Formats: sequence, C-alpha cells, structure tokens
Amino acid sequence: MNHYISNHQYAKDKLNDAEAIRFDPEYKKTLMDSGIDERLSEHVAKLFTRDPVPAYEGEFMEDQIDDD
Repeated sequence: MNHYISNHQYAKDKLNDAEAIRFDPEYKKTLMDSGIDERLSEHVAKLFTRDPVPAYEGEFMEDQIDDD
C-alpha cells in the first residue's frame, strides 16, 4: 500500500497515510517538539514502527560509507 502526505484537499481525502497504520505517539511528539508539523511527524512516526534492518559490526567497510 502506498502512503502519501499532502495538504492538498484531494490527497487529504483519498491518498494520505492510512488511519489503520499504528505508530508510537512518543515518536510523533518528539518530532513535533522539534518543530516538525503534525502531518509529517505522524508520517515519519509510522516509518519508525516497521521492522528494523539489522547491521552487524564488520559488515561494512569504512570506504563503502559516504556520510556526505
């Protein structure tokens, strides 16, 4: 299922994040306290509820990571 965030009336009614997706309200609150608006905060909080991608020590070589 695709999820969108928008303030456009059409997207608000038909395309925005599904209400059925759960999220931790603490994530949303932390984002909102940092100055992120409510719609984007809720969207990002929903992303944090997905399964984590594990990364193990020694899995990546330093020259593979570009922090720029």
